[in-house]
Amino acid sequence: MSDQSGGGSGGLDLPTWFHGVMARQHAEALLNQHGGKMGLFLVRESPRDPGYVLSMCFRSMKIHYQIKYDRDAQGRYVCSTGHFSSPRSFPAIACLSRQYHN
Repeated sequence: MSDQSGGGSGGLDLPTWFHGVMARQHAEALLNQHGGKMGLFLVRESPRDPGYVLSMCFRSMKIHYQIKYDRDAQGRYVCSTGHFSSPRSFPAIACLSRQYHN
């Protein structure tokens, strides 16, 4: 659950914050298992809706934001949260994750 790379399966070097297909409840349990500290996050694939989700600890809550791939934004990933005045776009999910890690 950081921006450090970890060993993935199949010889892929996946970042430790990426957890593949995961339900919201499992993401919240995993965040709690790692202390539930403010700013702790993971990125997962939604089992219900196509696409990625940013799941994070904010104060005493677990919040979940959809990450959309926006072809109109020159192929960038857009995360619309209440923490930004307007939706922010990133060239890659790794760039988005750094925003929350720092």
